[in-house]
Amino acid sequence: QFFGVLVYWINPHTFKRYQLALRLAVPTGRSVIDCRKATMVVLGRFGITKEGIFTIVNSTTNAAVANGCQLSGENGDCTMHVANLVCNHATGKCQCKENRVVIDEFPACEDVLEKVVQSIKHI
Repeated sequence: QFFGVLVYWINPHTFKRYQLALRLAVPTGRSVIDCRKATMVVLGRFGITKEGIFTIVNSTTNAAVANGCQLSGENGDCTMHVANLVCNHATGKCQCKENRVVIDEFPACEDVLEKVVQSIKHI
C-alpha cells in the first residue's frame, strides 16, 4: 500500500498556483495514524511541518478523508474527485449500494448532472 504526496502553494505576489509531486508515502500499516505518519515523513524531508499545512486536498475514500482530518483538522475532499464521483454515479458508471444491495436510482446525482450539462452549454 502506498500513496502519492503532492504539495500546492500560491505565490503571494503573483497569485500563481504551483504544484509539486514530492514522492510516494509507504505507511507501515493500514490505520489512519500510519498514513499520517508516512505523510509527515515525506513532508518532513522537505522541511514541511504540521504547522505549515494550511489545508488538505485528497480523494473521496474514507482513508484519505480521515488522513486529511488527522493532518489539518479539515475534511479536505478534492472538488474534482467529488464532482467526478457524482458524475459517475449519475451516468451509471458507479453504483450506489446500501447493505450490499445495488440501488440504481440516485436522484441527487442526476440533478447535479443536469445542472452541469446546462452550465456547460454556456461555456
